[in-house]
Amino acid sequence: LFVNTLVASRGDESGWVALEQALEVAHREHARLHGLHVVPHEQQTEHPDARAIQETFERRCSAAGVEGRLAYEVGPVQRKICERARWNDLVVTSLNYPPLPGPMSKINSGIVTLIRRCPRPVLVVPDEPSSLDHALLAYDGTPKAREALFVATYLAGRWRVPLTVVAVTEGDRDAGTAVEDAHTYLENHRVQATWVAEQRWGDESVADAILRRAAADNCDLILMGGYGMGPVVEAVIGSTVDRILRKSTRPILICR
Repeated sequence: LFVNTLVASRGDESGWVALEQALEVAHREHARLHGLHVVPHEQQTEHPDARAIQETFERRCSAAGVEGRLAYEVGPVQRKICERARWNDLVVTSLNYPPLPGPMSKINSGIVTLIRRCPRPVLVVPDEPSSLDHALLAYDGTPKAREALFVATYLAGRWRVPLTVVAVTEGDRDAGTAVEDAHTYLENHRVQATWVAEQRWGDESVADAILRRAAADNCDLILMGGYGMGPVVEAVIGSTVDRILRKSTRPILICR
């Protein structure tokens, strides 16, 4: 599924964390890694630091037994990543700056812009790489969540990792109805999963309930759909994606 993986490389410690996570994916997928380092000016591509970043990237890939090359682009970071993403199956990036709570902060957030515009799933790595041994799918029955269901089914079947599917009850909505089609889909693909209809407690948000379940089941990868509403609306009322990005210490795979 992820034969060609794009890694956004910053040349700093967080960028190497993203690379380590991408290497884990590459081992499982027999994938090729395409590193991308974006700079604002053409002159910076000729700087000794640029060559050092390229050499380090390719050396780490070689040491891990993975085919990997780093390229340079000049221009806006999110735009260049999205352009390159069209030629890849997955984008892996570190999370240096999670979206802040304020509406304008969300609208101007680089990671939010990337997730909204990227034509491929984005694997966001907040703190450190994960061994990807237990996946949790946050499912609400929306079209974007169904794409996450497809990816989760693939990972559970191909990678043979345990899968937890969680739906969170909101108000009078029955969370169990949201996973009925997911249950059928997984059964048809002979993939077993642990099913959880999670109840929110007090003022707990949906994101908090998802993260609580991930911690309880020792899940080290969260899969979910991307933004479901327009940027202005979600900036005002908030979104589960933003809250997960702010609070999760586990990698998050966000699907279009």
